[in-house]
Amino acid sequence: MTTEFPILFSVAISHAFHGNGGQDFDFFFPLDTKRTLADGRMVAKVMEGVLYVFYESDGTGAPRVPLAGSKLRIGLILLNPYFGNFTELDFDLGRTFPLYRNTADVRKLDRTATSVMVGTSLRHTPTGAARPVTLTLRDAAGNILKMDTLTATAGGDSIVYDLTGSGPGAYLVEEEYWSESAEVSYYSDPELPRAGAFGIVEIVIDDAFVGAPAALQIVFQSRSEILRWPRITTMRTSPGSSSTTQDSRRTCGLNCFSRG
Repeated sequence: MTTEFPILFSVAISHAFHGNGGQDFDFFFPLDTKRTLADGRMVAKVMEGVLYVFYESDGTGAPRVPLAGSKLRIGLILLNPYFGNFTELDFDLGRTFPLYRNTADVRKLDRTATSVMVGTSLRHTPTGAARPVTLTLRDAAGNILKMDTLTATAGGDSIVYDLTGSGPGAYLVEEEYWSESAEVSYYSDPELPRAGAFGIVEIVIDDAFVGAPAALQIVFQSRSEILRWPRITTMRTSPGSSSTTQDSRRTCGLNCFSRG
């Protein structure tokens, strides 16, 4: 008996600079995602920088286990320390993290938020100094988990939320002041910060993936400005003499970066 594993979906990373952004990243699977893959009889493999997820077929092309609605959370691990030198990034790399989802279109990944990564404890400091301020903690579905009010005399300068029983995922803290409002996105997962995640991908499996695999893609753009960095030049005055170094500056555009 032959067991078939058709492709369910793939995730590719492209870059305007060198085309294949997959060479800059690896994929990390938290424990809950590993369990979802195992329970759904799915297999994940990375080939030439592209993540493929396969499912076990019942022989007719249908999944042996129902998969629709299952969510897979995947961490993006940055391998290239010079990625920010040639990539246009509109967020604070290392402090905030992009979150990609296939919410609006099941066959397309959109960056839905730029979040602050936290573990199971979330400490939020209001972005404004005015008081009172009402803080509302919401989960990814928009459900209110907690509401608090900080005043000039009570509540302190920040508030700590215990997310232990709420599970990993996206959270939002809304701030309501007398005349304005603000919000801060968070992403709770104790594993992803330890793994050094650059970003997070959340994929909800759709029935339409069966028989017509979704080719999901994350696209990065190149920086356009001229970049400069120090270069050390080594010179020898004569055979056997000691070498001297000269510190110079080199100016170039994107085509000066090594591509290999």
